[in-house]
Amino acid sequence: MAETQATVLIEGEIGTGKGLFATELHRRSNRSASGCSVVSCAAESHLEARLFGLAKGAVAGMPKSAGLFERAAGGTLILKEISDAGPRVQAKLVRAIQDRTVEPLGSHKAVDVDVRLVFTTSRDLAEEVRAGLSGSLRLTIAWPASW
Repeated sequence: MAETQATVLIEGEIGTGKGLFATELHRRSNRSASGCSVVSCAAESHLEARLFGLAKGAVAGMPKSAGLFERAAGGTLILKEISDAGPRVQAKLVRAIQDRTVEPLGSHKAVDVDVRLVFTTSRDLAEEVRAGLSGSLRLTIAWPASW
């Protein structure tokens, strides 16, 4: 798995070492010479801006800035507790997975990105989707229907 460019979802109970496994995937990958950024979606209040960046004038008083997708070019981006990301962020992540592009906050111009994504969650996402729970992870559309 480490040698592939595949997007990875790691599920497991809290405290089972999902983060360690994710960083080990990066360490053993052909992207290990490039950076590895880790973000907790549960603890991030400005997750969209942090991941995708800010266009000039997007937020009053804030300068244009590259997001983690751009800064992690060639490396790995680990998103912990992805199930806690809001629907807007999830929709943008689907685009990043499928098209390998992101759109900075306040921009309508897509930016090409080259980053491997590794997601972790302590929730059973497949079961939540089967149960039809509202708020289930939208990213499930990016994974095979065999779920």
